[in-house]
Amino acid sequence: MTSASGPYRPTVGRRQNGDEQIGTPARTRVGPAADGTGGGAAAAGTTPDLAPVPPDGDSIRRRLRVGIMLDGLSVRAWERKVVEDLARTDWIDVVVAVVCWSPAERKASWFENLCAGRLHRTTEIYDLYESVSRRLANGAGSYAETAPLGDILHGIDILHVVPERNRGVFDRLPEPDIAALRGYDLDVLLRFGFRILKGAILGVPRHGVWSYHHGDPARFRGGPSCFWEIVRGERSVGVVLQRLTETLDAGEILYRSTSSCAPTLWVDRVRGPHYLKSARFVRRSLERLYRTGSPIRAQDADAQPLPPGPITRKPGNLHAAAVLGQMAVRTALANTRHLCRHDIWSIVLRQARPLLAPSAGPPPVLARIAGKGWQTADPCLFTWEERLYCFFERVPIGRHRGEIAVVRVLEDGRLTEPQSVLTAAHHLSYPFLFVWNGRPMMLVESADSGALGLFEADAFPLLWRRRATLLDGQRAYDPTLLHWEGLWYLFVAIDEAGGGPNDELFVFVAETPLGPWQPHALNPVVSDCRSARPAGALFVENGTLIRPAQDCSGSYGRALNLCAIDRLTPEDFVQRVVGRIEPASVGGSIGCHTLSRAGGIEAIDLRRRAWRWPRLRRTG
Repeated sequence: MTSASGPYRPTVGRRQNGDEQIGTPARTRVGPAADGTGGGAAAAGTTPDLAPVPPDGDSIRRRLRVGIMLDGLSVRAWERKVVEDLARTDWIDVVVAVVCWSPAERKASWFENLCAGRLHRTTEIYDLYESVSRRLANGAGSYAETAPLGDILHGIDILHVVPERNRGVFDRLPEPDIAALRGYDLDVLLRFGFRILKGAILGVPRHGVWSYHHGDPARFRGGPSCFWEIVRGERSVGVVLQRLTETLDAGEILYRSTSSCAPTLWVDRVRGPHYLKSARFVRRSLERLYRTGSPIRAQDADAQPLPPGPITRKPGNLHAAAVLGQMAVRTALANTRHLCRHDIWSIVLRQARPLLAPSAGPPPVLARIAGKGWQTADPCLFTWEERLYCFFERVPIGRHRGEIAVVRVLEDGRLTEPQSVLTAAHHLSYPFLFVWNGRPMMLVESADSGALGLFEADAFPLLWRRRATLLDGQRAYDPTLLHWEGLWYLFVAIDEAGGGPNDELFVFVAETPLGPWQPHALNPVVSDCRSARPAGALFVENGTLIRPAQDCSGSYGRALNLCAIDRLTPEDFVQRVVGRIEPASVGGSIGCHTLSRAGGIEAIDLRRRAWRWPRLRRTG
């Protein structure tokens, strides 16, 4: 019998001579099919309904037929999210689950390894470390919790196969199982189980077998994912969804993304958001396949794999003890520094200069917006009635609820006293000002409220009234507007799947700032922590449209990247990094995340570290 609530366990029969044998693989079905044919998956779970994708012309002929390769009917939580997305999409039919039917290999105990003299090469210490990491990673380890699939696969054919294993690494499916799978007329086969696949199975689905690799194949092949990146001090970790080929780690890249790799002792604090974010990649690629006939994003088509790097593996016990000891010392020192110092944000104003041309050095600072007891960030310069103003976020030090304030920049570079212009019961930040119908308008980030507020000035610059609510129900970060070729584009960072608000850029399009806003056809248009989150208004330099973007690799607001937008329409988006602003351009700074330019002045916010107690502060 096949269990719908846990991993499949093959029955054990008896030969007439008394020898045990594994029962013959069989095709079964988990529950009756909704339509009597076993051709679709029932909706399951609590994931919100995903809107169907409208057909694009004659390229759409039928619903996509997808199969899933598993090691059992239970998977990790992030993998269940992938299957949930497919099951709840009305233009996808999940038609078969291929379950590996092979007895688990017995693993020697630590005592047996000790007696055999190989304890220094086995991985008990690392395995214990991973187990502890999942429990101490502040909930980030939930991505790896075991989750049953029986409810989602209700009515789906289950095909149990015994792969032919070569050298304990490669799996080939027997010809009868290959023939059975051909009968399902699959578009895609998604691999969540088995070992390295070889042979005819790779050519059975019309668009191949798709598989994840959490790591940059050109630098970190093998595993454990994210661990060696942390050990070696990398600032980011990669992930690819690829179409498998006979050549190991040389599959065709369908989707590529990058997540932040912050210094930490516990690998699951990096791995959890990284895996959860990637759970959406399969549906996005299938959507592109359904709409256009190709699953490959334009930005990935020109970025196919580099020559694969060396294979990484779990460290042996001696190596693990040394590496984990180094990580513990490094983390203890970082925590000590954090106890003594904290981050302070402030804003500097300086003469604007060409950002893409070579420069002899940073321009001198004209003024600084910083108050005792306040942090200031997210500057937005705005000219109204021939006067220059700087709107910004300010937050009392030690608090987490910001407000919007303003100063006027005088002709001689001096600043007026800051005045509060907008407060709320929730956090406000990232004011973005523009003119529409001859009136000053301000868009304000209020992700904690689940909506964007659009305000109109009643008495500029101090009195504002709410004109509209945009993207209601969506936690959108750093909203940035652009009026381009007759349309309005709204750029925002959104955490769609649990990967954090710094990794993915979404664009919405409308004919007016009031909407209605329609999602861009390629959302998210960027999936890269180094160049996704908005960092200020777009501008044109030397005929090129430039979008400032935050580099959040390693930490939030580490630096700014300047991205040239080569194509921008409601159906297309291509950008490339052409410049960079490092926080070191102003002495003592270690981070920056917003740039604004107007009236020959540029404003940038900067992060520096300060002693927590006055007696520890440096003087002179």
